[in-house]
Amino acid sequence: MENSITIRIKEKSKFNRFMALLKDLDYIEVQKGNRKKKVNPPKRTLEKLDLFSLAGLWRNRNVTAREIRKQAWPIR
Repeated sequence: MENSITIRIKEKSKFNRFMALLKDLDYIEVQKGNRKKKVNPPKRTLEKLDLFSLAGLWRNRNVTAREIRKQAWPIR
């Protein structure tokens, strides 16, 4: 039976102490996780926005602005 957890330690000094403790325990196997690097999406500016790329977005759709608002902000 294999159990696993993910632990995030905020301080580097405490991380090193924690890892030393885990290495001393013979019943714990430490695996390096693959860190996912945060990728910042490109910032959109009005200069980069191509208004005409949205042309035809609602083509062949029988929908009004009022219906879109009703779905976006339903009355509770």
